[in-house]
Amino acid sequence: MPQDLCDRSATEQLKLLLTGESTASDLISACAGRIGPASATSAGGLFEAARRADNRRAAGEAGPLGGLPVAFAADLPGRAGLVAAAEAAGVVVVDSAAGEDGVRLLVAGAVSAAFVRDTSAADGVVPALRPAHGPGLLTRAVEDLALFLPIVESEGSPARAGSLDIGAHSDSIADLEFRDAVADVAALLSLHGHVIRDLDAGRSWRRGPDVLVSVPEESPQWTESALVIPVGATGDGRALAVRFTARPGLDRELIGLARLVDADLVRPVRATLSSCQAPLRAAPIPARRRARRYRPDRSGRVW
Repeated sequence: MPQDLCDRSATEQLKLLLTGESTASDLISACAGRIGPASATSAGGLFEAARRADNRRAAGEAGPLGGLPVAFAADLPGRAGLVAAAEAAGVVVVDSAAGEDGVRLLVAGAVSAAFVRDTSAADGVVPALRPAHGPGLLTRAVEDLALFLPIVESEGSPARAGSLDIGAHSDSIADLEFRDAVADVAALLSLHGHVIRDLDAGRSWRRGPDVLVSVPEESPQWTESALVIPVGATGDGRALAVRFTARPGLDRELIGLARLVDADLVRPVRATLSSCQAPLRAAPIPARRRARRYRPDRSGRVW
């Protein structure tokens, strides 16, 4: 099995496991060497767990995530319950030692996802979801977040149908490139039928928005769910990211919004850069087309 197996998204890895094109043992063989000495789990233990996952799949008893390696930080609150839920789903648990960097493990291709206590180190690097009640979840691709969300959900619930009421800032973000990134994301979401409020329009609202689009520096309250996705790089090479913040219970809605942005803004530009053999770096947000930016009416709403 090619070495780049461990560089693929968890969704792609799971498809290979489901079709029989790969096994959990193949995946661990490709990825184990990238975990490093900081892991508290021995390589022998990982291979044994992978063999058990393969045996369960052969017997038709594999869980929905059967065979995917996932790291769990040593300092996670409620870690034992999370690990038990993950093992029930078929995950090969990678025990991260205290201080182990979940972002490093993920970027290195050592694991398919990582559960961490603090997601701030991942801002602009990999997609990072912090549910209102639960640990932070890091994945290699936006589409992977929905795969692992059931591990931290007390009970699964489908995403809410219909449009969302989304608030966005237009003028109060000091950095122009971050301000334009938020504006581009708001414009895209308005094209998908969501109602956008300009929170800098100078009017008061009876009720706050369902979701806030902002920049990572605007830290949400711990009672709110937050999702940060990388959307490119600034002109001077800084990571460019956008944060979605929502009330508790809207985690799946946040993932849905992030998937729209990833599919319609980030991936097309990344594919264009790849075809042009551009230097390898984070894909930038598309060129700023002012006509496409959302234009609020006097009420501050965008239709």
